[in-house]
Amino acid sequence: MSEIVIEYPHAGVAVVRINRPEKRNACNQPTWQAIAESFDLLERNSSIRLAILTGTGEHFSAGDDIVAYNAAKADPAAAEKHRVSICDAYDAILRARFPVISAVRGACVGGAVSLAMCCDFRVADDTARVCIPAAKLSLIYPTAHIQRLVHLVGASTARRWLYSAEFIDAAAASDAGFFDALATTDVIKAAIDFAQPMLDKAPLSIRGSRMQVNAICSDSVSEMHSAIDRKIASIEESVDYREAVRAFRDKVVPRFVGS
Repeated sequence: MSEIVIEYPHAGVAVVRINRPEKRNACNQPTWQAIAESFDLLERNSSIRLAILTGTGEHFSAGDDIVAYNAAKADPAAAEKHRVSICDAYDAILRARFPVISAVRGACVGGAVSLAMCCDFRVADDTARVCIPAAKLSLIYPTAHIQRLVHLVGASTARRWLYSAEFIDAAAASDAGFFDALATTDVIKAAIDFAQPMLDKAPLSIRGSRMQVNAICSDSVSEMHSAIDRKIASIEESVDYREAVRAFRDKVVPRFVGS
């Protein structure tokens, strides 16, 4: 069974499913690697305007497969490959040129919380439960992940979630700012509906804005400054900018192509 399944339910939309339902979609090394490869594949598809990350079955993901990781630790090379694959999965989502929404049902635990936080938005149904179990496992998570959590829910709530390792229900997580919307229908449909106002907008503009927001949230504006300035300088020479000017002049809806 493939660790990741990609579906295309709507024009311009890809759904990336973590596909280990027998493990509550916990991610072993091949799964982390497959997440990265899936987003790299979508990056090369110019028709994609939105990706939705979710899990097969009743759960988003139980996070890292602790049993698989502990087994890998017997071999330093295998353990390092596991750790690198996790980082590659996060990085592939963060550098995507299109918005990414996590569609969460059931468990969203540990490394899966970090996956969800790498996405632009998080949509959940009422079965969603969020937990960061570091304090139960005597672990310290990477500072970059905690920084994202603090940006989303604030320092006080982040402390409570980290220190208590409690499961937080969907309503409480939404009230805290972790979830952007709660679904009253199928969570994938809700994620597409949430993104609908973005799907016909200029992809180059969205990509540039995404780079800016991610740089601000990660305190990396200075190192991203040149790349962002190049985006700003080049966009006015784009096909889409000329299309936007034409549409404004002719009072019609622009048709953006992402170039």
